[in-house]
Amino acid sequence: MKKKILITGSCGLIGSNLVNRLLHYNYDFVLIDDFSTGFKKNLLKIQQKAKNMNKRIYFYEINLINYKKLHSIFLTHKISVIFHLAAFSNVNESKKNPKKFLLNNVLSTENLLKESEYFKIKYFIFSSSAAVYGNNKFKKNIKEDFSLKPISVYGKSKKICENKIFSYSKNNNIKYCIFRYFNVIGRDIGNNLTQKKNLNLFEMIAFCKNKNKRIKIYGKKFKTHDGTAVRDFIFIDDLVEAHIVCLKKLNHKKFWNNVYNVGYNKGYSVLDVILECNRNFKNKIKYEFLKSRSGEISKSVANTEKFLNNSQWKPRMSNLKKIVTSFFQNT
Repeated sequence: MKKKILITGSCGLIGSNLVNRLLHYNYDFVLIDDFSTGFKKNLLKIQQKAKNMNKRIYFYEINLINYKKLHSIFLTHKISVIFHLAAFSNVNESKKNPKKFLLNNVLSTENLLKESEYFKIKYFIFSSSAAVYGNNKFKKNIKEDFSLKPISVYGKSKKICENKIFSYSKNNNIKYCIFRYFNVIGRDIGNNLTQKKNLNLFEMIAFCKNKNKRIKIYGKKFKTHDGTAVRDFIFIDDLVEAHIVCLKKLNHKKFWNNVYNVGYNKGYSVLDVILECNRNFKNKIKYEFLKSRSGEISKSVANTEKFLNNSQWKPRMSNLKKIVTSFFQNT
């Protein structure tokens, strides 16, 4: 019998790309999404590909805080590995209703951990975020053992979830892998860019390019090489391959019960990205500077030595030109 993998948030950017890639492996899949940020178009593409490949998938539209419905899924399927990608992530929503935001992210993770404990599921892969580090003005690239001082509700929710995972792992035989993503760049498999509520920098550039609008740069007085905020951008294909490493390492004890940064050890500023994009565009993107937003992090760049040393992960898109070319190749 094939092992079954559970993937939450299966119809979002990371989830849809991960499922799309994993269909080439010898597993069955249980997928969960409530479409709060995921898209049905992605699900349709996944279902069509699975049908063409004669692969078995089971999809459930539920919110993970509904423990009763979640428990019924675990009763139906014998799950071997959990990829927990689902979370509220919209910054504006977190400001409007922080309690609801925290409750959703924390309770959904706790429910999955309860099921892992109850059904003795060994492997739990959790998508955390560089947001847990906060704005500590690190002089060096950020290591996993640096202090955690999240300033956003999103970052705080991820930190709480991480602590719950540590606790459950101590009391049970749950092996965890926590990935702290830096700035993920890419498109979901349905290319639902125009319907997204919360656009990242690359998506905003694409939007402004298509609408012939001026892009806003928040802040030009950060202590960076050009005054604009610096980020470590990681392309979706490389992030998906990082998750696949987990499946290749199921029997490697040293890999598990670890937190890993996932980025490129390299930072680019907002202005770097816009100028690189303009080298590829006939109609150049115009931009304007505005005041920096409260709580804006000036620089966030990963140190990924730990993950590179514990895996065979070989990122392919680790320079800005490749990232920009790949993101805009179909526009």
